[in-house]
Amino acid sequence: MKRLGMDTVKYQNQEKKCFENTEILREKNTSLPWTQKLNEETLMEIFQDNEQLGIWKVENTLQNFTPESEKQSTERPETDVKSHPARSGPAPPHQGESPTPKRNLELAFQRGRDKDFSSQEKKNIDVSNLNGSSEIPSQQVPKSEVKTSDLENELHQTRVMTLATDQVNRQLKQRQCQLKEMEHRYQNEERKRNEHLRKQEASKEKVSKLQRETTLHEDQLHYYQNKGENKMDGIINVQTQFYDVIKKLQARNDRYGLMLGNKYLELINETNHLKEQLDQYGKEKAEEMDDLTTKMKNASSKHLHLRTNYDCFMQNLFFIKSIQDTFEKIERNQKKLEENVVNFPRHTRSTRIERGQGVWWECDIEHRARWDLEEKQKQTQEASPEITEPFRKTNFTSIKIQMELRISHLESELKILRNATERI
Repeated sequence: MKRLGMDTVKYQNQEKKCFENTEILREKNTSLPWTQKLNEETLMEIFQDNEQLGIWKVENTLQNFTPESEKQSTERPETDVKSHPARSGPAPPHQGESPTPKRNLELAFQRGRDKDFSSQEKKNIDVSNLNGSSEIPSQQVPKSEVKTSDLENELHQTRVMTLATDQVNRQLKQRQCQLKEMEHRYQNEERKRNEHLRKQEASKEKVSKLQRETTLHEDQLHYYQNKGENKMDGIINVQTQFYDVIKKLQARNDRYGLMLGNKYLELINETNHLKEQLDQYGKEKAEEMDDLTTKMKNASSKHLHLRTNYDCFMQNLFFIKSIQDTFEKIERNQKKLEENVVNFPRHTRSTRIERGQGVWWECDIEHRARWDLEEKQKQTQEASPEITEPFRKTNFTSIKIQMELRISHLESELKILRNATERI
Protein backbone atom coordinates (compact mmCIF):
# COMPACT_ATOMS: atom_id res chain seq x y z
CA MET A 1 0.00 0.00 0.00
CA LYS A 2 2.80 2.42 0.88
CA ARG A 3 4.60 1.66 -2.37
CA LEU A 4 1.46 2.33 -4.39
CA GLY A 5 0.99 5.64 -2.58
CA MET A 6 4.59 6.63 -3.32
CA ASP A 7 4.17 5.65 -6.99
CA THR A 8 1.03 7.76 -7.31
CA VAL A 9 2.82 10.77 -5.80
CA LYS A 10 5.72 10.30 -8.24
CA TYR A 11 3.39 10.07 -11.22
CA GLN A 12 1.50 13.17 -10.12
CA ASN A 13 4.77 15.11 -9.91
CA GLN A 14 5.76 13.86 -13.36
CA GLU A 15 2.37 14.96 -14.75
CA LYS A 16 2.87 18.44 -13.29
CA LYS A 17 6.30 18.70 -14.89
CA CYS A 18 4.91 17.56 -18.25
CA PHE A 19 2.09 20.11 -18.09
CA GLU A 20 4.61 22.86 -17.32
CA ASN A 21 6.75 21.80 -20.27
CA THR A 22 3.72 21.78 -22.58
CA GLU A 23 2.76 25.30 -21.46
CA ILE A 24 6.30 26.53 -22.16
CA LEU A 25 6.21 24.95 -25.62
CA ARG A 26 2.83 26.52 -26.33
CA GLU A 27 4.17 29.95 -25.43
CA LYS A 28 7.15 29.41 -27.73
CA ASN A 29 4.85 28.24 -30.54
CA THR A 30 2.70 31.34 -30.12
CA SER A 31 5.81 33.55 -30.32
CA LEU A 32 7.10 31.80 -33.49
CA PRO A 33 4.46 33.24 -35.90
CA TRP A 34 5.17 36.73 -34.62
CA THR A 35 8.90 36.29 -35.29
CA GLN A 36 8.08 34.89 -38.74
CA LYS A 37 5.98 37.96 -39.52
CA LEU A 38 8.79 40.26 -38.46
CA ASN A 39 11.24 38.38 -40.67
CA GLU A 40 8.87 38.56 -43.65
CA GLU A 41 8.36 42.31 -43.12
CA THR A 42 12.12 42.91 -43.02
CA LEU A 43 12.56 40.87 -46.20
CA MET A 44 9.83 42.86 -47.97
CA GLU A 45 11.51 46.13 -46.95
CA ILE A 46 14.84 44.85 -48.30
CA PHE A 47 13.23 43.87 -51.62
CA GLN A 48 11.57 47.28 -51.95
CA ASP A 49 14.89 49.02 -51.25
CA ASN A 50 16.60 46.91 -53.90
CA GLU A 51 13.90 47.78 -56.45
CA GLN A 52 14.25 51.50 -55.70
CA LEU A 53 18.02 51.24 -56.15
CA GLY A 54 17.51 49.59 -59.53
CA ILE A 55 15.15 52.37 -60.62
CA TRP A 56 17.65 55.03 -59.52
CA LYS A 57 20.43 53.34 -61.49
CA VAL A 58 18.27 53.26 -64.65
CA GLU A 59 17.43 56.94 -64.28
CA ASN A 60 21.12 57.81 -63.89
CA THR A 61 22.05 55.88 -67.01
CA LEU A 62 19.31 57.67 -68.99
CA GLN A 63 20.55 61.06 -67.83
CA ASN A 64 24.17 60.28 -68.73
CA PHE A 65 23.60 58.96 -72.27
CA THR A 66 21.16 61.47 -73.98
CA PRO A 67 23.35 63.76 -76.27
CA GLU A 68 21.88 64.54 -79.70
CA SER A 69 25.06 63.79 -81.66
CA GLU A 70 25.21 60.24 -80.28
CA LYS A 71 21.66 59.08 -80.81
CA GLN A 72 22.82 56.05 -82.76
CA SER A 73 25.28 55.07 -80.04
CA THR A 74 22.66 55.68 -77.34
CA GLU A 75 19.93 53.68 -79.08
CA ARG A 76 21.42 50.45 -77.80
CA PRO A 77 21.69 51.52 -74.14
CA GLU A 78 18.16 52.99 -74.26
CA THR A 79 16.84 49.70 -75.50
CA ASP A 80 18.88 48.00 -72.80
CA VAL A 81 17.53 50.37 -70.23
CA LYS A 82 13.99 49.75 -71.46
CA SER A 83 14.54 46.03 -71.37
CA HIS A 84 16.39 46.20 -68.04
CA PRO A 85 13.42 47.24 -65.90
CA ALA A 86 11.46 44.47 -67.49
CA ARG A 87 14.18 41.99 -66.46
CA SER A 88 15.38 43.35 -63.21
CA GLY A 89 12.23 44.96 -61.90
CA PRO A 90 9.56 42.35 -61.67
CA ALA A 91 6.23 43.43 -60.36
CA PRO A 92 6.15 43.50 -56.60
CA PRO A 93 3.95 40.97 -55.03
CA HIS A 94 0.49 41.96 -54.02
CA GLN A 95 -0.14 42.67 -50.40
CA GLY A 96 -2.70 39.96 -50.23
CA GLU A 97 -0.24 37.35 -51.49
CA SER A 98 2.36 35.90 -49.09
CA PRO A 99 5.40 34.67 -51.12
CA THR A 100 7.71 32.18 -49.51
CA PRO A 101 11.08 33.50 -48.24
CA LYS A 102 13.04 31.23 -50.59
CA ARG A 103 11.24 32.62 -53.64
CA ASN A 104 11.87 36.20 -52.46
CA LEU A 105 15.57 35.48 -51.99
CA GLU A 106 15.84 33.98 -55.47
CA LEU A 107 14.22 37.09 -56.97
CA ALA A 108 16.62 39.32 -55.01
CA PHE A 109 19.66 37.41 -56.32
CA GLN A 110 18.35 37.65 -59.91
CA ARG A 111 17.85 41.38 -59.56
CA GLY A 112 21.39 41.86 -58.24
CA ARG A 113 22.80 39.89 -61.16
CA ASP A 114 20.77 41.94 -63.69
CA LYS A 115 22.00 45.16 -62.10
CA ASP A 116 25.63 44.05 -62.34
CA PHE A 117 25.10 43.10 -65.97
CA SER A 118 23.50 46.50 -66.77
CA SER A 119 26.39 48.38 -65.06
CA GLN A 120 28.94 46.45 -67.15
CA GLU A 121 26.98 47.22 -70.36
CA LYS A 122 26.91 50.91 -69.45
CA LYS A 123 30.66 50.97 -69.00
CA ASN A 124 31.14 49.30 -72.38
CA ILE A 125 28.85 51.89 -73.99
CA ASP A 126 30.86 54.73 -72.42
CA VAL A 127 34.09 53.29 -73.76
CA SER A 128 32.58 52.87 -77.27
CA ASN A 129 31.29 56.46 -77.18
CA LEU A 130 34.74 57.72 -76.29
CA ASN A 131 36.32 55.73 -79.08
CA GLY A 132 33.75 57.07 -81.56
CA SER A 133 34.33 60.64 -80.45
CA SER A 134 38.11 60.22 -80.90
CA GLU A 135 37.63 59.13 -84.54
CA ILE A 136 35.91 62.37 -85.62
CA PRO A 137 37.64 63.92 -88.70
CA SER A 138 39.94 66.90 -88.35
CA GLN A 139 37.59 69.18 -90.40
CA GLN A 140 35.03 69.29 -87.58
CA VAL A 141 37.52 70.43 -84.87
CA PRO A 142 35.41 73.12 -83.15
CA LYS A 143 32.39 70.85 -82.92
CA SER A 144 34.59 68.04 -81.67
CA GLU A 145 36.10 70.31 -79.01
CA VAL A 146 32.64 71.17 -77.81
CA LYS A 147 31.73 67.55 -77.86
CA THR A 148 34.94 66.59 -76.05
CA SER A 149 34.18 69.11 -73.34
CA ASP A 150 30.70 67.70 -73.09
CA LEU A 151 32.13 64.21 -73.06
CA GLU A 152 34.62 65.14 -70.37
CA ASN A 153 31.78 66.47 -68.27
CA GLU A 154 29.86 63.32 -68.96
CA LEU A 155 32.94 61.24 -68.07
CA HIS A 156 33.24 63.12 -64.82
CA GLN A 157 29.57 62.48 -64.17
CA THR A 158 30.01 58.83 -65.12
CA ARG A 159 32.92 58.51 -62.73
CA VAL A 160 30.83 60.02 -59.98
CA MET A 161 28.02 57.69 -60.89
CA THR A 162 30.39 54.69 -60.97
CA LEU A 163 31.52 55.58 -57.49
CA ALA A 164 27.90 55.86 -56.46
CA THR A 165 27.18 52.52 -58.12
CA ASP A 166 30.14 50.97 -56.30
CA GLN A 167 28.75 52.24 -53.06
CA VAL A 168 25.34 50.91 -54.01
CA ASN A 169 26.91 47.54 -54.90
CA ARG A 170 28.61 47.46 -51.54
CA GLN A 171 25.32 48.22 -49.87
CA LEU A 172 23.73 45.48 -51.96
CA LYS A 173 26.40 43.02 -50.87
CA GLN A 174 25.85 44.04 -47.28
CA ARG A 175 22.12 43.56 -47.73
CA GLN A 176 22.75 40.18 -49.35
CA CYS A 177 24.89 39.16 -46.37
CA GLN A 178 22.11 40.34 -44.10
CA LEU A 179 19.64 38.32 -46.15
CA LYS A 180 21.83 35.24 -45.80
CA GLU A 181 22.05 35.81 -42.07
CA MET A 182 18.29 36.22 -41.96
CA GLU A 183 17.93 32.97 -43.90
CA HIS A 184 20.18 31.18 -41.44
CA ARG A 185 18.25 32.63 -38.54
CA TYR A 186 14.98 31.67 -40.13
CA GLN A 187 16.24 28.14 -40.75
CA ASN A 188 17.47 27.89 -37.19
CA GLU A 189 14.15 29.15 -35.90
CA GLU A 190 12.34 26.63 -38.08
CA ARG A 191 14.58 23.89 -36.70
CA LYS A 192 13.92 25.08 -33.18
CA ARG A 193 10.22 25.20 -33.93
CA ASN A 194 10.31 21.67 -35.29
CA GLU A 195 12.26 20.54 -32.26
CA HIS A 196 9.74 22.24 -29.98
CA LEU A 197 6.95 20.56 -31.86
CA ARG A 198 8.67 17.21 -31.51
CA LYS A 199 9.25 17.81 -27.83
CA GLN A 200 5.63 18.86 -27.45
CA GLU A 201 4.49 15.69 -29.18
CA ALA A 202 6.86 13.62 -27.04
CA SER A 203 5.60 15.38 -23.90
CA LYS A 204 2.04 14.72 -24.99
CA GLU A 205 2.88 11.08 -25.50
CA LYS A 206 4.54 10.99 -22.07
CA VAL A 207 1.50 12.65 -20.54
CA SER A 208 -0.77 10.12 -22.19
CA LYS A 209 1.47 7.29 -20.98
CA LEU A 210 1.48 8.74 -17.48
CA GLN A 211 -2.28 9.07 -17.56
CA ARG A 212 -2.56 5.45 -18.65
CA GLU A 213 -0.16 4.38 -15.94
CA THR A 214 -2.06 6.42 -13.35
CA THR A 215 -5.29 4.76 -14.41
CA LEU A 216 -3.60 1.38 -14.16
CA HIS A 217 -2.25 2.24 -10.75
CA GLU A 218 -5.64 3.46 -9.63
CA ASP A 219 -7.14 0.17 -10.77
CA GLN A 220 -4.37 -1.65 -8.95
CA LEU A 221 -5.06 0.46 -5.86
CA HIS A 222 -8.73 -0.48 -5.93
CA TYR A 223 -7.79 -4.10 -6.48
CA TYR A 224 -5.27 -4.10 -3.65
CA GLN A 225 -7.66 -2.21 -1.38
CA ASN A 226 -10.28 -4.88 -1.91
CA LYS A 227 -7.63 -7.50 -1.47
CA GLY A 228 -6.40 -5.75 1.68
CA GLU A 229 -9.90 -5.71 3.14
CA ASN A 230 -10.17 -9.44 2.53
CA LYS A 231 -6.73 -9.89 4.06
CA MET A 232 -7.73 -7.82 7.10
CA ASP A 233 -10.53 -10.27 7.80
CA GLY A 234 -8.05 -13.11 7.47
CA ILE A 235 -5.57 -11.24 9.68
CA ILE A 236 -8.20 -10.79 12.39
CA ASN A 237 -8.89 -14.53 12.34
CA VAL A 238 -5.17 -15.21 12.44
CA GLN A 239 -4.75 -12.80 15.36
CA THR A 240 -7.42 -14.60 17.38
CA GLN A 241 -5.70 -17.90 16.68
CA PHE A 242 -2.37 -16.31 17.55
CA TYR A 243 -3.66 -15.06 20.91
CA ASP A 244 -4.91 -18.56 21.71
CA VAL A 245 -1.53 -20.00 20.83
CA ILE A 246 0.18 -17.34 22.98
CA LYS A 247 -1.96 -18.28 25.98
CA LYS A 248 -1.05 -21.93 25.56
CA LEU A 249 2.61 -21.04 25.25
CA GLN A 250 2.44 -18.88 28.38
CA ALA A 251 1.00 -21.81 30.34
CA ARG A 252 3.76 -24.05 29.03
CA ASN A 253 6.35 -21.42 29.88
CA ASP A 254 5.05 -21.22 33.46
CA ARG A 255 5.36 -24.97 33.84
CA TYR A 256 8.77 -24.96 32.28
CA GLY A 257 9.79 -22.09 34.57
CA LEU A 258 8.85 -24.13 37.65
CA MET A 259 10.83 -27.07 36.31
CA LEU A 260 13.81 -24.82 35.67
CA GLY A 261 13.55 -23.35 39.19
CA ASN A 262 13.68 -26.82 40.75
CA LYS A 263 16.59 -27.78 38.53
CA TYR A 264 18.32 -24.55 39.44
CA LEU A 265 18.02 -25.36 43.15
CA GLU A 266 19.39 -28.83 42.53
CA LEU A 267 22.29 -27.36 40.60
CA ILE A 268 22.98 -24.91 43.45
CA ASN A 269 23.13 -27.80 45.93
CA GLU A 270 25.41 -29.74 43.62
CA THR A 271 27.70 -26.73 43.22
CA ASN A 272 27.89 -26.29 47.00
CA HIS A 273 28.75 -29.97 47.42
CA LEU A 274 31.39 -29.65 44.71
CA LYS A 275 32.81 -26.58 46.43
CA GLU A 276 33.13 -28.56 49.68
CA GLN A 277 34.85 -31.37 47.81
CA LEU A 278 37.17 -28.87 46.18
CA ASP A 279 38.05 -27.39 49.57
CA GLN A 280 38.81 -30.86 50.93
CA TYR A 281 40.83 -31.67 47.89
CA GLY A 282 42.75 -28.41 48.29
CA LYS A 283 43.48 -29.24 51.94
CA GLU A 284 44.65 -32.72 50.97
CA LYS A 285 46.79 -31.25 48.26
CA ALA A 286 48.30 -28.80 50.72
CA GLU A 287 49.06 -31.66 53.11
CA GLU A 288 50.57 -33.66 50.28
CA MET A 289 52.63 -30.65 49.31
CA ASP A 290 53.87 -30.31 52.87
CA ASP A 291 54.77 -34.00 52.92
CA LEU A 292 56.52 -33.69 49.61
CA THR A 293 58.45 -30.64 50.77
CA THR A 294 59.55 -32.50 53.90
CA LYS A 295 60.53 -35.48 51.79
CA MET A 296 62.41 -33.17 49.46
CA LYS A 297 64.24 -31.64 52.39
CA ASN A 298 65.10 -35.08 53.82
CA ALA A 299 66.19 -36.33 50.42
CA SER A 300 68.31 -33.25 49.88
CA SER A 301 69.94 -33.73 53.31
CA LYS A 302 70.55 -37.39 52.52
CA HIS A 303 71.92 -36.42 49.16
CA LEU A 304 74.32 -33.97 50.80
CA HIS A 305 75.40 -36.60 53.37
CA LEU A 306 75.97 -39.11 50.59
CA ARG A 307 77.83 -36.49 48.62
CA THR A 308 80.17 -35.86 51.53
CA ASN A 309 80.67 -39.61 52.01
CA TYR A 310 81.33 -39.97 48.33
CA ASP A 311 83.92 -37.19 48.40
CA CYS A 312 85.64 -38.81 51.41
CA PHE A 313 85.58 -42.14 49.68
CA MET A 314 87.12 -40.67 46.56
CA GLN A 315 89.85 -39.06 48.65
CA ASN A 316 90.58 -42.44 50.24
CA LEU A 317 90.69 -43.98 46.77
CA PHE A 318 93.24 -41.46 45.57
CA PHE A 319 95.26 -42.04 48.74
CA ILE A 320 95.11 -45.83 48.27
CA LYS A 321 96.18 -45.48 44.64
CA SER A 322 99.15 -43.37 45.67
CA ILE A 323 100.07 -45.97 48.33
CA GLN A 324 99.77 -48.74 45.74
CA ASP A 325 102.10 -46.84 43.43
CA THR A 326 104.66 -46.38 46.22
CA PHE A 327 104.35 -50.03 47.22
CA GLU A 328 104.96 -51.11 43.62
CA LYS A 329 108.02 -48.85 43.45
CA ILE A 330 109.36 -50.32 46.70
CA GLU A 331 108.86 -53.87 45.42
CA ARG A 332 110.71 -52.99 42.24
CA ASN A 333 113.58 -51.47 44.21
CA GLN A 334 113.69 -54.50 46.51
CA LYS A 335 113.93 -56.86 43.56
CA LYS A 336 116.73 -54.80 42.09
CA LEU A 337 118.56 -54.80 45.41
CA GLU A 338 118.18 -58.55 45.78
CA GLU A 339 119.57 -59.02 42.32
CA ASN A 340 122.45 -56.68 43.11
CA VAL A 341 123.11 -58.50 46.38
CA VAL A 342 123.17 -61.83 44.60
CA ASN A 343 125.42 -60.60 41.79
CA PHE A 344 127.65 -58.35 43.87
CA PRO A 345 129.73 -61.05 45.70
CA ARG A 346 130.56 -62.79 42.47
CA HIS A 347 131.65 -59.60 40.88
CA THR A 348 133.68 -58.55 43.87
CA ARG A 349 135.32 -61.92 44.19
CA SER A 350 136.50 -61.92 40.63
CA THR A 351 137.82 -58.41 40.94
CA ARG A 352 139.48 -58.88 44.30
CA ILE A 353 141.14 -62.16 43.34
CA GLU A 354 142.56 -60.52 40.27
CA ARG A 355 143.86 -57.56 42.22
CA GLY A 356 145.13 -59.75 45.09
CA GLN A 357 143.16 -58.25 47.95
CA GLY A 358 142.17 -60.15 51.09
CA VAL A 359 139.12 -62.09 52.14
CA TRP A 360 138.27 -59.64 54.81
CA TRP A 361 136.92 -57.24 52.18
CA GLU A 362 134.32 -59.79 51.07
CA CYS A 363 133.02 -60.21 54.57
CA ASP A 364 132.69 -56.48 54.96
CA ILE A 365 130.67 -56.19 51.74
CA GLU A 366 128.34 -59.04 52.64
CA HIS A 367 127.74 -57.47 56.02
CA ARG A 368 126.85 -54.15 54.42
CA ALA A 369 124.52 -55.79 51.88
CA ARG A 370 122.65 -57.66 54.54
CA TRP A 371 122.30 -54.50 56.58
CA ASP A 372 120.82 -52.69 53.54
CA LEU A 373 118.36 -55.53 52.90
CA GLU A 374 117.24 -55.54 56.49
CA GLU A 375 116.57 -51.79 56.37
CA LYS A 376 114.59 -52.14 53.14
CA GLN A 377 112.56 -54.97 54.60
CA LYS A 378 111.81 -52.85 57.64
CA GLN A 379 110.61 -50.04 55.42
CA THR A 380 108.38 -52.38 53.45
CA GLN A 381 107.00 -53.88 56.61
CA GLU A 382 106.26 -50.43 57.96
CA ALA A 383 104.43 -49.49 54.72
CA SER A 384 102.63 -52.78 54.24
CA PRO A 385 100.46 -52.57 57.37
CA GLU A 386 99.22 -49.13 56.24
CA ILE A 387 98.21 -50.66 52.92
CA THR A 388 96.76 -53.94 54.15
CA GLU A 389 94.68 -52.45 56.95
CA PRO A 390 92.31 -50.43 54.63
CA PHE A 391 91.85 -53.46 52.42
CA ARG A 392 90.92 -55.50 55.41
CA LYS A 393 88.57 -52.92 56.83
CA THR A 394 86.72 -52.14 53.56
CA ASN A 395 86.28 -54.16 50.49
CA PHE A 396 86.84 -51.28 48.09
CA THR A 397 85.07 -52.59 45.03
CA SER A 398 81.93 -53.72 46.85
CA ILE A 399 81.65 -50.44 48.70
CA LYS A 400 82.07 -48.47 45.48
CA ILE A 401 79.31 -50.41 43.72
CA GLN A 402 76.95 -49.98 46.68
CA MET A 403 77.61 -46.25 46.76
CA GLU A 404 76.88 -45.84 43.04
CA LEU A 405 73.59 -47.75 43.36
CA ARG A 406 72.59 -45.64 46.32
CA ILE A 407 73.34 -42.39 44.46
CA SER A 408 71.29 -43.46 41.41
CA HIS A 409 68.37 -44.40 43.67
CA LEU A 410 68.45 -41.03 45.39
CA GLU A 411 68.62 -39.18 42.05
CA SER A 412 65.52 -41.06 40.81
CA GLU A 413 63.65 -40.06 43.99
CA LEU A 414 64.65 -36.44 43.45
CA LYS A 415 63.30 -36.48 39.88
CA ILE A 416 59.97 -37.93 41.08
CA LEU A 417 59.65 -35.21 43.72
CA ARG A 418 60.41 -32.45 41.18
CA ASN A 419 57.78 -33.74 38.74
CA ALA A 420 55.21 -33.86 41.55
CA THR A 421 55.94 -30.26 42.54
CA GLU A 422 55.68 -29.07 38.93
CA ARG A 423 52.28 -30.74 38.50
CA ILE A 424 50.98 -29.11 41.64
